[in-house]
Amino acid sequence: MKLFFCWYFPLFSPLIFPWNKLLIFPSIYFVFASTSGQEILAPLLQFYLNSQGLVIIVFNMMDMLSGDTAVVDKCVEEIERWLNCAVANTYDADSKKMAAVALVGTHFDKVCATAKASAAVQENAQEKVQTLIVEISNRLFSALQSCIAWPFLLSNDSGRDNRGARTQLHFFAVDNTRGRSDPGLQQLMELVQTQVCNSK
Repeated sequence: MKLFFCWYFPLFSPLIFPWNKLLIFPSIYFVFASTSGQEILAPLLQFYLNSQGLVIIVFNMMDMLSGDTAVVDKCVEEIERWLNCAVANTYDADSKKMAAVALVGTHFDKVCATAKASAAVQENAQEKVQTLIVEISNRLFSALQSCIAWPFLLSNDSGRDNRGARTQLHFFAVDNTRGRSDPGLQQLMELVQTQVCNSK
């Protein structure tokens, strides 16, 4: 099995995934491709992707929370463009299946800082963070639910709403500054491991 990770990194450094410590499958190999820009990567996808893989599309959560609708729209358009690339390169019309897709939102640390700055009381900051995360998830759902790739999107079942109750999110929130200790990254790594084991 070959897995390919598709990155959308507008103006920030890539995540470093410590797969070698968690995933040890001798019959499975991972392909990480860095092509120095999305305009170079898009035409090469056909050589990497297949319906048995997993595509991870990364976006900046701060773009989704921007007060500027043009910034939000551009972020959604880029995510949709990469979803469509995944469909074009992995969808099998006979089986009506395609590669699984995970959306990853980065800059969780900045979302937390924004929530703390806007929360009236420090105790309300965590509630505000969860409200912002659910807002991003709802925006993704509203904008992308009609995309062919939507049914193949892997959910984050470990999400929390503003009351602390479990809720299903449509992406994984990752704090780039925490590295391996970030809970969002750990959830994503577990999901990748599960996906790999289930598709053998």
